[in-house]
Amino acid sequence: FTSPHPKGYGDDLVEAYGRLPKLCESAHIPVQSGSNEMLKRMHRGYTRERFLEIIDKLRAVRPDIGITTDIIVGFPGETEEEFEATMSLCREVEFDNAFVFKYSTRRNTPAAGMDVQLPKELIEERHAKLLAEVDRIGAVRYENQVGETMQILVEGPSRRNKARMEGRTRCNRIVVFDGGERFRGQLVDLKIERAGSFTLYGDPAILN
Repeated sequence: FTSPHPKGYGDDLVEAYGRLPKLCESAHIPVQSGSNEMLKRMHRGYTRERFLEIIDKLRAVRPDIGITTDIIVGFPGETEEEFEATMSLCREVEFDNAFVFKYSTRRNTPAAGMDVQLPKELIEERHAKLLAEVDRIGAVRYENQVGETMQILVEGPSRRNKARMEGRTRCNRIVVFDGGERFRGQLVDLKIERAGSFTLYGDPAILN
């Protein structure tokens, strides 16, 4: 599973994270909004409090788990207070990353018929503000990884620099390092030298 609904996170699944070493320390849980009123209008079937309970339970069994999410800004009727509730949720959870989407009208959906459709300018403004906060939080979390040695599953050449290799940690964080094709598909241990924008950089000396 890659993006389960929060309702799927029962105690059995949470306990599996603590019980099964083959289950990586990574969870992508779409929250969409930090406001209970907004979640109700979206028919999400859970509350802010329930979502936070899931996060707390996951971190209790796997303290180093990486948590990412999906968020929609500008859903019809979203007030400033409801938007700020989403901002505060991001600060409280401290997501590793969040995929922030701008609401857009789709024909024949319940949301398209809602009375209060927000202006595009306001949606753009909130989108930029939330993205900046997500980036700030992520930068702190990634910087905290510097100096640690992590196991990396090497996927292949870096998308930005084909001369370097790229892989992922057990927490699903991207790590770039100097290496060769011989490491593709391998598990290697790298010491994290520095952190960039949602990317970690490993020490090539480990591979010598």
